[in-house]
Amino acid sequence: MSSFAGVARRRKQKTGAQKDETKVKEGEKRQSKSVKVKRVAVLFWTMMFAILIRFRGRNGSFSDEGNGKNENNNNTKENEVFTREELGKKALHLSLCGEVFDLSGGGKGKGQADAFYGEGKEYHFFIGTDQTKGFLTGKREESNVDVDTLSHGEVLELEKWVRFYREGGSRGTYRKRGVLGDGWFYDENGDKTERGRRFWERVEEAKRSHYEDDGSSSSSDSNSSPSSPPLCRAAWTEERGGTVWCETIKGAGTKTTKTYPRLNAKNGVCECYEDQGYSDLRKLYENCLPKSSRCFTG
Repeated sequence: MSSFAGVARRRKQKTGAQKDETKVKEGEKRQSKSVKVKRVAVLFWTMMFAILIRFRGRNGSFSDEGNGKNENNNNTKENEVFTREELGKKALHLSLCGEVFDLSGGGKGKGQADAFYGEGKEYHFFIGTDQTKGFLTGKREESNVDVDTLSHGEVLELEKWVRFYREGGSRGTYRKRGVLGDGWFYDENGDKTERGRRFWERVEEAKRSHYEDDGSSSSSDSNSSPSSPPLCRAAWTEERGGTVWCETIKGAGTKTTKTYPRLNAKNGVCECYEDQGYSDLRKLYENCLPKSSRCFTG
């Protein structure tokens, strides 16, 4: 009996030792797996952080209006520096205040652009060159604009057109491609010249002067030019096409005024009016009601 009990005791001890060894191995496996998971997590977040830094760094380089470089959400290249010769070879490209815009919209807005800027059309003289002065005179100019001789009204008119092209035009299809590095508004590296900086200083001066002259508060819409209606907002998507809309204007106190988009037949610009009227010169968009503040342009 004692022999049998001894065998049983040894078997029990052996089984216990095996169980202990199994627990140790399972613990080591769990620890090893935990270490691997932590390593993968560290590697993942390191990669995500690097991507975030790279993304923010790229956007930060070209999102500042002060250096004239920008990138949009369509991932189109917008930081090119063009020479005069390069710009002259680009179809449906123009330069305004040194900023270069592609009016073709990657083919999506080519029909509309051709109607105004195509060969033989009224505004074709803007294409392939910087016609900042031409935007004021309405004809092709061979000389560059002298920033310091511009009136406040002329400065604000140019600023309005820059915003119009930056925002994509009436159908949201125009795209900024870069700057003209001819040394006038931007240098060969794409940086603003002293003249370029002076122009935007003059814009702010003109806006302040306008507010002081009419007694408006400085909290008013600083993007609106005093000489013409505010421009429509515009966007374009693959699914829906073009959309233009007008935002509600905030007045004194709680007063708000709704505005309505109309197409200026003279220059093809979408403008916002406080009344619902329309005419041959201030056209209503097709399939858009007079009381609609948003219109689809196709």
